[in-house]
Amino acid sequence: MQYLFDNLPLDMIQFEIFPYLDYDSRVLVNTMLPPVDRIRIPLKKDAALQFALTYSSMKIYSNLKKLDTAKGTGRRRLILKIYREIPKHFHILEYSDRARAEILKKSTEFSDPNGDEYESSTHHMKRELPKLCKSILDIATKRPFIRNVETSVRPGWSAVNGAAPIRVADNDALVRALLGRTGKHLLRTRSQIIQSTDIGVTTIPRY
Repeated sequence: MQYLFDNLPLDMIQFEIFPYLDYDSRVLVNTMLPPVDRIRIPLKKDAALQFALTYSSMKIYSNLKKLDTAKGTGRRRLILKIYREIPKHFHILEYSDRARAEILKKSTEFSDPNGDEYESSTHHMKRELPKLCKSILDIATKRPFIRNVETSVRPGWSAVNGAAPIRVADNDALVRALLGRTGKHLLRTRSQIIQSTDIGVTTIPRY
């Protein structure tokens, strides 16, 4: 099958067309070129890690958002699900100091089944959640913080140099959600509105 690009010099495609394409379009153009002529641009150093952090944040954040409306048994199951999910995304602990600090803070608070946080909790919650929290703390000990890696949400971000950005999720949303669920607020059954700002967090009960 003949394509328009078959009639263009490779230099024109590489230097006059390719730099103005987004990531997906570059892939498409390469499929229309013979294998020997395909233009290969390696991913940026942290591109794969940034994608992984974004995916992990989306997974955890989606469950945190559900806590706003969850009640009773459903809410307790959701909390346990969140703490079971975190160990699967341990790189958040290694490459986001803010998320690490909040996760470890809550894991420490909930690791004691006799703590005030469990005042009105079920026996099942008192038994299961501390075990999950201790597991997270053990993982954090084995996997120390390495460095902060920016997420792929920045304006103009691309996985390769010179390409137009693709649309991805915001990892900072995870931190904001975590900040809004400190202390007993994570275990309360009544719904709440969480307002998170740069200077602090205000929790407004909704009856």
